[in-house]
Amino acid sequence: MELKRHSDFLPINEAVLQKDLDRMESIVKKSKGNRESMMNYVNSMAKAITDKHKAFQRGKAADEVLKDKEAGEVFFKRAQELGLDFDINTERSQTGLSRFGIEMPKLGSGQAAPNEEPQKNVYRDNSILPIGSVNIQTGESKYFNVYDTWPDSTAEVWKDEKGNLKLVFTAGSKPIHNIGWKGSFRHDQTWGNIGNNWEMVEWVTVPNLKELLRKFNKTSMRGYTYK
Repeated sequence: MELKRHSDFLPINEAVLQKDLDRMESIVKKSKGNRESMMNYVNSMAKAITDKHKAFQRGKAADEVLKDKEAGEVFFKRAQELGLDFDINTERSQTGLSRFGIEMPKLGSGQAAPNEEPQKNVYRDNSILPIGSVNIQTGESKYFNVYDTWPDSTAEVWKDEKGNLKLVFTAGSKPIHNIGWKGSFRHDQTWGNIGNNWEMVEWVTVPNLKELLRKFNKTSMRGYTYK
């Protein structure tokens, strides 16, 4: 779930979106599958909100986590009561998302897995070539600018055994692996070992590479490309 910096939603702090999702998760736990209890928590929480943008965010979070239209509408109606002008049905429609500053998720973690789910703990052996450190802000690497050279590619984000993050670029608009997959990596030309037991933690298309800045707070990562 991402929010554009739409003029009507400038007060919204994108960094607190996770907090709103966490609040919905807490309702799920407290209600223990009882819908009446869930709605009581929802109504009580909505009444306590005094900021229209916060109420709107809680509505989006309720749609995402509670999967109950009536629950989401409680927060959306509270946002309207507090002065935020929008139509709930339009806001929820695919065609109306951009009008209210809402986009479909850009990061892979906000989307369905693009590839068939493997058995748990599947391990893959991968052949890659290093391209040096990649500046996520500018796109510059040791050899070229990834924004200019690979505009139709996808960057998989892998975490090595020491917790260091790596970018591995694919040749298409989808990742090769799913988040959670593990693998070893070797140099495509020398066959030398590059890394073992890496875990894929995120993916994003190259035009949206800067989304990684907000999630990982890193301006550069070591880069590679599949061969």
